Amino acid sequence: MNNCAFSGNLTRDPELRRTQTGVAVANFSIAVNRPGEPDKTDFINCYAWRTRAEFVCKYFSKGQRIEVCGPMTSRNYEKNGERRTSMELRCDYVNFGERKREDSGEMTEEMAGTMAGDFEMMEDADSELPF
Repeated sequence: MNNCAFSGNLTRDPELRRTQTGVAVANFSIAVNRPGEPDKTDFINCYAWRTRAEFVCKYFSKGQRIEVCGPMTSRNYEKNGERRTSMELRCDYVNFGERKREDSGEMTEEMAGTMAGDFEMMEDADSELPF
């Protein structure tokens, strides 16, 4: 099974191009910190196709946190007469990464709005429970 998942920060703005037939393809790279090795970072070349490519280019920019998942692919090419291989991640899944929040202990309006959709307020805490 070839399925990799990474969470990291974009090292540059995604670049959107189109094939000769008009299909969108986005290229970008992400920096991923190695777990347990704080001074080591891996740089992963990524690409996405079609609407996913347009999504990445529209909503992501350099430095932003991103989560990607898909198969690792290899590409052979020649540079200065020397054969080389490049490993790239085909992003079949792309999502926004979690931002670090300042831990002030206070709930922001944004957090309250998010939570409001997840929970129902009970009218009277002293009344009988519904179960």
